[in-house]
Amino acid sequence: MIANDDFLVDVTRFPVVLITLSHMPALTSFAPHFAAIKALAQARGPLYVVNDARSTVAGEFSSHHRKLAASEYDLFRTQCPGCVLAEAYVLSSAVARGVLTAVRWLAPPPWPTRTFSSLPDALTWAVDCQRCAPRLVP
Repeated sequence: MIANDDFLVDVTRFPVVLITLSHMPALTSFAPHFAAIKALAQARGPLYVVNDARSTVAGEFSSHHRKLAASEYDLFRTQCPGCVLAEAYVLSSAVARGVLTAVRWLAPPPWPTRTFSSLPDALTWAVDCQRCAPRLVP
């Protein structure tokens, strides 16, 4: 487990990584979180990420959060190409899914993404993505 006050990162299913947000993260938490995920991917290999944000409230995700998240994603993609192979989001409301659409519009990822209302469905999708990934032959 990798944890800070805002993000809990569960690596027990590696390369599927579950990131849980129990509340809206502070703006100052984004850069250290992305740095930790980058370090994890560089140390252990590419990730299939599931972000469980069901406990957050979309209205708390301000324009500052959206811009910062988009900026951090852009930086992450540049600094760590190939570190994420697929990414799922578990969101409880249509408003939250709309906020995510806004962030993804500002910083579209090069990997497949999907939103879910159910954590088991998101985890299953991530495992399926892993199973379908091309295997590198030595």
